Amino acid sequence: MQPIVSRTKSIGLIGHVIACYPDHKAALAMMAAMVEQGVAAIEVQIPFSEPMADGPLFMKANQDALQAGVTVARAWDFIKDASETLRVPIVTMTYANVAFKAGLGAFARRMIQAGSHHLIVPDFPIDAGIDLLTPLAEAGVGWIPLLAPSTDVVRMEQLTSAGSGFAYCVARAGVTGAKSEIDSSTKQYLQGARAHSKLPTAVGFGIQDGAGVSSLIGVADFAIVGSKTLATFRSGGLSAVSQFWSSLKVAAGGLKT
Repeated sequence: MQPIVSRTKSIGLIGHVIACYPDHKAALAMMAAMVEQGVAAIEVQIPFSEPMADGPLFMKANQDALQAGVTVARAWDFIKDASETLRVPIVTMTYANVAFKAGLGAFARRMIQAGSHHLIVPDFPIDAGIDLLTPLAEAGVGWIPLLAPSTDVVRMEQLTSAGSGFAYCVARAGVTGAKSEIDSSTKQYLQGARAHSKLPTAVGFGIQDGAGVSSLIGVADFAIVGSKTLATFRSGGLSAVSQFWSSLKVAAGGLKT
């Protein structure tokens, strides 16, 4: 399967929302604001009770969504609606329990039906064997690998060779939400990941503003912005989200490729 996005000369943007949160209409509207600013793709997270990679904001949002009755079936309906309405590549994000409970093959086929062709699972037990990816590939779903500052070159090459879409480069250890500083050591890691990845590289965890986006130009292909979008919506509504993503587009240099 081909990458979902292409390598860039500047920096591109990838968004993130939680399915049906704070409700179906609002989540779809936030996605539309991102699309208006030219995002390359949007991750849609299926709510889970123990989102181990998520910080306090997204953890609470996951719990609230579940309490409001957002099921996996409702998440698929949301993804299908978004893919048909917005015409943007949608990456499904969830945790291993959700995918394995459904059965990887069945889960992947349901993804395709909903219009999503790439999957991120932060706690996917890839060390159990690359064969775990077979049901995904057979259904036509690409697995997006996660790289971290502690990932060595050999493993980077192994993971990205088995992956598809893009390589998700975690900017720092820990969970989402807290701001990441793209210092010299982080840039060195990201440049190494880009050099040794067969896929475009996208940086997530703590990219919260235009300065964070522009700091990635030349060291990564895409910036992933998630928690800050939800925080902005809570503080200022949809108009604030639109302004926020407009500022990210400016910082990204107009999303030139």
